[in-house]
Amino acid sequence: IYLYGLLCRVVGFLGNNLLKQTFFLPQLTGRVCFLGQLPAYFPLEMPMYVPASALRSLWLSPQFWLRLVLISIVSPKTAGSAEERLWLDMARASITNNELLGHANVLADDMFEGREAGSRGGHAAAKYILQSLKEAELQPAGSNGRFTQPFSVATAQNSQNLLALLPGTDPILRDEYILIGAHYDHVGYGTRRNSFGPWGYIHNGADDNASGVAALLEVVDALTRTQYEPRRTIVFAFWDGEEKGLLGSKHWVGSPTLPFQNLK
Repeated sequence: IYLYGLLCRVVGFLGNNLLKQTFFLPQLTGRVCFLGQLPAYFPLEMPMYVPASALRSLWLSPQFWLRLVLISIVSPKTAGSAEERLWLDMARASITNNELLGHANVLADDMFEGREAGSRGGHAAAKYILQSLKEAELQPAGSNGRFTQPFSVATAQNSQNLLALLPGTDPILRDEYILIGAHYDHVGYGTRRNSFGPWGYIHNGADDNASGVAALLEVVDALTRTQYEPRRTIVFAFWDGEEKGLLGSKHWVGSPTLPFQNLK
């Protein structure tokens, strides 16, 4: 698919059907992808290797979008090789509906109280995500050698981004970073400012953005379970405070924990 520099936003868990087809999309190599709700302006009418009519029938499959993320981090020099395609098959096989649903169900549960930034529910959701990152044996990429990057503003005290990385193996390219991100906060109990109601009740945020976080955790699992060794370093970012004005991602851009100029 020709995306020509468009940042690809990956839809979260919206379907249940496994995608059987395999697509190789070299134009996506090296792009920065964000996991979350697919925007309405996503261009379906564009030149494609895959016919637009076929894509429309498949684009709601979470596995399809997760595969786009996996393909987007494939090294340009090895993409399409037998070894790389074998790894892609293994990675795809590791992504299951049950695991996607499992993460989404936990994060959207009432016990997290809508995951408002800085709240006890938000902190509990962060602990759940951190547990997965540590089990995957990723390296911390937050502040001061930790997985977290704390920040506070008037509307979101005691908030925190979560960052981890899978180090690259190429002596030259490992200092370049591919960042994949999803925000994990939601609106808590809901107010007139952020909800159409009913106000004062838990807003679970299953598709905004527990689904995106579930998808990103599955990407982590696919890469680490298959012992993938990327040439460039892959950074996994879970942003806090998105619902209050993109606070977490803005904070990271203003105070990056990795060399910002090395992002690809």
